[in-house]
Amino acid sequence: MVDASSQEFEFRVTDTNCDNIGKEKLGVMIHGPKKTKENLSWCDIHLADGTSIVNATSSQFRLSKPVIFYGVARSGVVRLLGIDHFCYCGH
Repeated sequence: MVDASSQEFEFRVTDTNCDNIGKEKLGVMIHGPKKTKENLSWCDIHLADGTSIVNATSSQFRLSKPVIFYGVARSGVVRLLGIDHFCYCGH
């Protein structure tokens, strides 16, 4: 999702995967969880992948800002809860 949109929008990325933290991908620096609050305050809209429901971090995205969850890992849960979701593989 970042790949397709990085030419049009500014991004900040927070990741819990130690293999990604501190690296730049597609011109965007990947930050660790300590930057989550700052990044959420900065953004106009938040995109969260499916692992946030698996690793129990999705509750931090209950904001006054729009949140779009994406990916197949949370497709069933978000559909049942009526939460905005995007998955280009879902039908």
